[in-house]
Amino acid sequence: KGLGGMPPRPLSSHQPQAIKNGNSPFEWIQKGGHVNAIDAQKIKGLGPAVANLLYFLHPTIMPPFNTAIVNGYNSLTGSKVKLGRWEEYLAMRQGILKLNATYRSLLSNDLGAIGGLLFDLGSGRYSAPPLEDDETARKLWEADLHQVREQSAKEARVFAAERETDHTHTEIQGWLRDLGSGPINLLN
Repeated sequence: KGLGGMPPRPLSSHQPQAIKNGNSPFEWIQKGGHVNAIDAQKIKGLGPAVANLLYFLHPTIMPPFNTAIVNGYNSLTGSKVKLGRWEEYLAMRQGILKLNATYRSLLSNDLGAIGGLLFDLGSGRYSAPPLEDDETARKLWEADLHQVREQSAKEARVFAAERETDHTHTEIQGWLRDLGSGPINLLN
């Protein structure tokens, strides 16, 4: 029996044949079947929105997708992926999965980590390493990287100081609470 004692719904005609044949939805998603099914509907404007919904449903299988992520992927890999085409998304997804596997010790199996890196590259927060083997370009990139690391360390120190201030404030508030809840004996 299904929810509420009702019999389970029969498979409808819009459900993928792969699921009807007994394959799990997880296997269907891994193979990109859902993207192909959505693409077959030829609905304009669904690209990034649907890709991001799929990411939230399956963050280890589907990467997030937006203009900055595409730009970051292109700058990091030298690709020319275009926003708004499912074939391009699937090609980028394969590249992201390879990058993620290569740098697994630095990233997460949740594709949001590499998506965040690509977003930072694509939005201009950080610059990607040069693709060509140019010593001057490499030195400029390393200098930029050094500057970014110094700025990050400075921000981390400021954050730690703010956290310590919050801790001190909370501790004093606790002392005042304890003083206020203790017995008041004005005769001694």
